[in-house]
Amino acid sequence: MSDPVTLAESIYLGDRSLKAILIDGWLEQVSFRVDLISRLRPGTHSWEYYNEKDIEDGLIVLSGVQSITLAPPGYVPNDYVNSFDVRPLPSPDTVTQAPALFAFTMNVSSVARDGSSREVVVEVIAREMHLEDPSQPGLKITD
Repeated sequence: MSDPVTLAESIYLGDRSLKAILIDGWLEQVSFRVDLISRLRPGTHSWEYYNEKDIEDGLIVLSGVQSITLAPPGYVPNDYVNSFDVRPLPSPDTVTQAPALFAFTMNVSSVARDGSSREVVVEVIAREMHLEDPSQPGLKITD
């Protein structure tokens, strides 16, 4: 099982659109539904049009969610994913120094009916991340 930073580095979201943000407060989960999530070929750091492990209508699922912020307020992220970054937050555990939380930041375009566009920053503070493929229900993809 890889950590969220490594898992995020293994996906490609260029030219891909965010279809939905699903918030489940009881399960402490936030899921991003993306029209197509591509996985990088193992051992590489760029997409290179590799499509053998594409996940159509896939989910990026964040668990152990502490908070979610959309900025600026009032805009619905509904278009291209401009970037997706994950960074560990300082650990409150001084013994192991293991990061307990991660900041997940997705920059997404918001396009209005009149065609105007602006970027919305969605930031989620959470503990874990996995991917889900709707063709394989219940399977958490972690590497």
